[in-house]
Amino acid sequence: MNSKKLIIKAGRKYLFYPFLLSCTLFIISCSTLTYRTYTPDESIDDPDPDYSITLDPDFQEYASYMFIGNRMENFGTYFNTFYNAKENYEEAYEDYELRVLPKYNEQIDSIYQHIPLSQESIDKFTKAIEKASKVIQYHKSSAFMDQAVLLIAKAYFYLGDYLKAERKFSEFLSKLKVSPLYNEAVLFEAKTQFRLNNSNDALAKVESLLKTSTNKYIIAGAYQTIAEYYISKKDFYKAVVNYKKSIEYSNNNEFKAQMQLLIASVTARTDHKRAAYEFNRVLDYSPSFDLEYYARYNHAKNLILSNSFGNVKVLIEKLEIDYKENNTFLGEIKLLSAIYYDQSNNPKSIKEYSDVIKTYPKSAASSDASYSIGNRYEKAGDYLNAYRYYKYSLEENSLGHYNSVANAKVNVFRKYFELRSKIAGNVINTEYDTTFLNNVRSEEQRELEKIEFEQQKGRDEEKGKPGGFKGSYESTTLFSDSLTIPTDTVALRDEEIAKAQFELAELFVYELENLDSAEHYLLSSFDRSHNDDFKSKVLFGLATLYKNEKLDSKAEEVFTKIIKDFPATAAAEESRKQLGLNLTNGDFFSGEADSLFSYAEELLEKKEYRSALDVYNNIVILYPASVFSGKAYYAMGWIYENALKMNDSAYIYYTKLIEKDPNSEYSKQIGGKVLEYMTNSLADTNVNKTPSDSTSNIQDSSWIKGEELQINDEPKIKDDKQTEQPSDPTQMKKEEIDDGMERIEKK
Repeated sequence: MNSKKLIIKAGRKYLFYPFLLSCTLFIISCSTLTYRTYTPDESIDDPDPDYSITLDPDFQEYASYMFIGNRMENFGTYFNTFYNAKENYEEAYEDYELRVLPKYNEQIDSIYQHIPLSQESIDKFTKAIEKASKVIQYHKSSAFMDQAVLLIAKAYFYLGDYLKAERKFSEFLSKLKVSPLYNEAVLFEAKTQFRLNNSNDALAKVESLLKTSTNKYIIAGAYQTIAEYYISKKDFYKAVVNYKKSIEYSNNNEFKAQMQLLIASVTARTDHKRAAYEFNRVLDYSPSFDLEYYARYNHAKNLILSNSFGNVKVLIEKLEIDYKENNTFLGEIKLLSAIYYDQSNNPKSIKEYSDVIKTYPKSAASSDASYSIGNRYEKAGDYLNAYRYYKYSLEENSLGHYNSVANAKVNVFRKYFELRSKIAGNVINTEYDTTFLNNVRSEEQRELEKIEFEQQKGRDEEKGKPGGFKGSYESTTLFSDSLTIPTDTVALRDEEIAKAQFELAELFVYELENLDSAEHYLLSSFDRSHNDDFKSKVLFGLATLYKNEKLDSKAEEVFTKIIKDFPATAAAEESRKQLGLNLTNGDFFSGEADSLFSYAEELLEKKEYRSALDVYNNIVILYPASVFSGKAYYAMGWIYENALKMNDSAYIYYTKLIEKDPNSEYSKQIGGKVLEYMTNSLADTNVNKTPSDSTSNIQDSSWIKGEELQINDEPKIKDDKQTEQPSDPTQMKKEEIDDGMERIEKK
C-alpha cells in the first residue's frame, strides 16, 4: 500500500514539470500579440499584409484559434465597425430597391440614369462607407478586409458616384485577387463601366464571367446585367431572354420575383395584355410584401391599358381591402381607379384624379394625378391650367412617375407665357388662383390655411406691420403684375414683339408640335417687324416649315420672295442654295455663323440649354450650307439626349445631321444610336404613348383667330365623346397658306 503511494507521488512529481512546461508554452503562444504576415518596417508607414494569406479562411480560423490578438481583432472589427457598416448598407439598399422597381417601366428609356435616393438612404450609404473605411484603415489583416472594400465600392455605385465606384472596384481587383468575392467585384465593375459608357470592356467582362464562373449568384447577376445592356439598345426581346436566364440560374426566390417583375415591365412597353399576364406570374415566386403589391397593381393597370376591363373593378376593390392599412398604396390604388375611368372615356376621371390630389396630398399618387389633369388640359388647348397642374405635379412629390416629363413641360410653358407676356405688353398671371387651389385642396386643408393666415396676420399687426401677412391663400388671388413697356419708340416696341412672336413660332415647331400656330406667329412676326434682315430670317423659317411639310411649291415661292425683296441678306444667299441658283459670294456671312456658334457654346457651358438650342437652331436655318450647320445639329441632338433626356427629339436632330452630311465625323459617332432607334421604333409605335407624345393635337385657336388669351378660373374640359376631333396639325389648310402668301406679297 505504501509502495503504491510512493509510485503515485513520484508520478505526480515527474508529470507536473512537463505539464507546467506545456502550459507555459501555450500561454506564450496565445499571447495578446497578433500574428502578422509581414515584417514590420519603420520606413513604411502603413504596410499591406500578404492578402494571399490573410484572405484564406483556413488561415483566419487557425490564427483566431491560436492567437488571442487575431481573435480579438476579428471580433472587434466585426462588431465595432463592419457590422454597423453592413447594417447601414442593407437598410439603404432596401430603399434603393423600392425606388427602382416601381419606376422600372418609366426608367427603360434611360436605364443607366441614376435614380435619386431619399436623404435618409444617402446618409446611410455614406455612413456605411465611413464605417467600412475604418476596417481598411485599422484592420487590414482581419477577415473582413475584402468585404469592406467591396461594400464601399457598391455603396458608391448605388449613390450614383460611378467614378469613385470604378476606382474602388479596380483597387479590389488589383490587390485582393484571392478573395472569394473577386467575381462579384468583376460583375459590379462591369455594371459601373456600362454606366460610364465603356460598354465594350464591360460586356467582355460579363461574358467572361458566364464562361468561367460556377457560382449561380454570379451567373444570374451576369445575365441580368446583359439584359440591362440590351434595354439600353432598345432590344427588348433579347432583354427578356436574358432576364429569363437569370431566373433559370438563380436559387433565390426573391431575386426570381424581382426579375419576373422586370420582364413584365419591359413587356409593358410593347404589349399591355401580355404584360398583365407577366405581372401575375410574379406571384408564382416568393415576392416580398411590396413586390407582391406592385405585381398585383400593375397586373390590373395593364389590363386597363389593354382595354380588358372585365374584372378590373373587382381587382381594384380587392387591392383596397388587402392594403387598407398602407396609406401610400391606397393613394396609388385610388389613382388606378381614376386611370380606369380615364381609359374607358368616362368623364368621371377628372373628379377621380382630383380626389386623389385632395385625399393623398404630397404623395407620388397625387403628383401623377396632377400630371394627368394637366395633360388633359394641354390636349384641350388650355395651356394656362396645363402649366399650373404640371407645376403642381412637381411640387407634390419628387417620386412621381412623370416628374422628368412634367419638368420639361413646365419649362416649355413658362417660356410660352413669358413670350405671350412680351407680346401682350403685360405679365400674364400664371400663379395658382383661388379656383385652382379649391380644386387641389380639401375643405379641411383650406380651413387650416385660413386659420394660419388669420393668425399670421394678427401676429404681423401686433408687430406694427400694416396690411398683415400675404400668405399663399390670399396672395394668389390678389396677384397682379405688369411689364414695363419700352417708351423709346413705337418701332422698338414692334421689333420686340416681332422677336417674341418668332421665338414663339419656334416653340410651337420644336416643343409643342403645333405647326398651324407656328405658321401664324411667323406671319405675324413678319408683319410686325421693320428690319429687312430679320424679316428675311422669318420668311426663311416659314419656307423651311413649308419644305418640311412637303409643300414644295409654297416653299419655293417664299424662297423666291426672299431673294427678290431681301437680296443682300444671309437668308437670301441660303435661299439661292435651296433653289440651286448661283451664289453671290461663296463665303457669304460665314463669320456671322462662326460668331453665333461661339455664342451658343458659351450658353451650353453655362447650362442654359433652351437658349443654346435657340441659337443653334438659328444657325441651321440661316446657314444650312455652313460647316457650323452640321455641328449645330449634333449639339442640339446632344442637348436633348444628355441634358434634357428627350430621346425622341435627339433622334430627330441626329437624323437631320446624317441626312445633311452622312460622311462627317459627327455622323459616324451617332450613326449606331440612330440605327438602333430606327430598328426598335416599330415596336414603340404600339406602346401606349406617354402624355408627352400627344402634343401634336394641341390647338391654340384663340391666338390663331387673333384674339387675346382668355384666362378662365377653371376652363371646362369636354367629355371625350363630345370633344371635336382636332384637325391634323401637320397638314396646313390651303386657304391659310394662300392667306399667308397674300400677306407676304402685300408687304
